[in-house]
Amino acid sequence: MSVTQRDEFGRGITVPLEQDGQGDFRSTSGLDLLKNDVMSLLAIQGPIGKTPGEVPWDTDMGGNLDALRHRGMHNEVVEALAYEASAGVLEKYEPRARITDIKISDGADPSEKKIKVFFVPIGQGNARTESIELPLKE
Repeated sequence: MSVTQRDEFGRGITVPLEQDGQGDFRSTSGLDLLKNDVMSLLAIQGPIGKTPGEVPWDTDMGGNLDALRHRGMHNEVVEALAYEASAGVLEKYEPRARITDIKISDGADPSEKKIKVFFVPIGQGNARTESIELPLKE
């Protein structure tokens, strides 16, 4: 990428923090950064009832997907709850991504469900649906 060319999603440090072997933290740019941001936001524990979220400087931040692991419901119900929780978080904290669908998949072990979040990057020329996957342990 030339100095004059700018990536529309920017450049930033990835989560979880990892050393890059050159004395700095690993970073990325473009669509990889956006995917990392979406995954990080949805993995944060947000507020539940009177309990604030885990991020001290913004206790409203977080997708609360982790709370769904205790729900003994059909996947369709969990998917609807996950969609509702996630769409609002991304709308507020990551407007460069819009959720299109959420699917729950069962692993080999019944306690190893995963949430697959499908989203469309909002930007110049990005109409392709992307996805990330998060564990949802029972």
